[in-house]
Amino acid sequence: MAKMRDNLPAILLSLVILFLLTIVLDWGMDITGRHRSNGFAREPIGIVNGEEITYQEFNQALEFEIENFKQRTGNDPDDFMLEQLRNQVWEQLVTRKLIEQEIKKLNLTVTDEEITDWVLNSPETLPEPVKRNFVDSTGKIDRVLLERALKSTTPQARQFWIEVEKFLKAQKLTEKLQSRLLASVLVSEGEIRERFEKQNTRYEIKYVSLDPNRFSKEISEPTDDEIKEYYRNHQDEFRIQETRRLKYVLFSDMPSAEDTASVLRELENFKQQAMQGADFVELVKNYSEAPFSDVFFKHGELLPEIENEIWDKKVGEIVGPLKASDGIHLIKILDERKGSDTFVRASHILVPIGRDTAESYNLAKDILNLAKKGEDFAKLAATFSVDQVTASKG
Repeated sequence: MAKMRDNLPAILLSLVILFLLTIVLDWGMDITGRHRSNGFAREPIGIVNGEEITYQEFNQALEFEIENFKQRTGNDPDDFMLEQLRNQVWEQLVTRKLIEQEIKKLNLTVTDEEITDWVLNSPETLPEPVKRNFVDSTGKIDRVLLERALKSTTPQARQFWIEVEKFLKAQKLTEKLQSRLLASVLVSEGEIRERFEKQNTRYEIKYVSLDPNRFSKEISEPTDDEIKEYYRNHQDEFRIQETRRLKYVLFSDMPSAEDTASVLRELENFKQQAMQGADFVELVKNYSEAPFSDVFFKHGELLPEIENEIWDKKVGEIVGPLKASDGIHLIKILDERKGSDTFVRASHILVPIGRDTAESYNLAKDILNLAKKGEDFAKLAATFSVDQVTASKG
């Protein structure tokens, strides 16, 4: 407590900062109605997902930033800097609203036990405004001083820990939100490589710096005659490419329902011929648009809609006709080779992230719970998955 008294100016400064942060977080709520006590209420200057940003909220935040600027520089902000501060305050208010709304959507909370565990077991990771009240001359945490302050029952100590608890909870909530958002981010190898190259590529540049003010007296506005002369000598630079206005008729080359039905009938006919003894390879050579290839295919080398249908079939079976993204297929299993690799066949349900990540995350958890309870996974996929290629197949 003696050290706390010695550091009273720093403690008071911390409390002021925490108090101002509390005001910033609480602006706009107007629980007491004090902003309307003068008999009038301004219209909100902005609405973030239904939550208002009031003029009073913006004006007080701006005044706070202006005062900070004066203390840092010793001067009043000029018109340009004032506009910069306005934009900065506006971005901060909108960002704060979005963060608070996302925390509510994700139902993120911080318990008293988490704060207690943080202070007692990891005091060296506390924010600097809090930690510096409990460090020794070497900059390390003085645990005796920390425990003594925690046990103190004076009004000043109680008020100090109340403000510290608010500050730590706000920071912990932001950290939880950041962790949740980062967990949903997928980074490709290409993005990692690009980031590495940007950070590690170095260039050696040789250049000559010229001050344009040295030549300003030599430069004058061109006269009309000079402009005309320049145009006559550079007409190709101002030439406009020829254009045409057209009327046309577009005929789609997409197959009609009759075309598809005709192909299916033809393939069914080939299938019957093969089942009655016709050489399937000869049918491929005579009628297939893709040439015959006597090769073996591994997992992942065929289109998913084809592989899912043929991989559990036996040698000699004929599969199809199958509609795929590149056409309609009739397939016969000619031979197989066993390998030592192990493969897993998996089904998946794709839930898009969209604009509301919290809603998508909760939907995915609900689907998971249904699957764990024994709901048919194929029906869940057909109902919820946006992967149109696989959803219809379960």
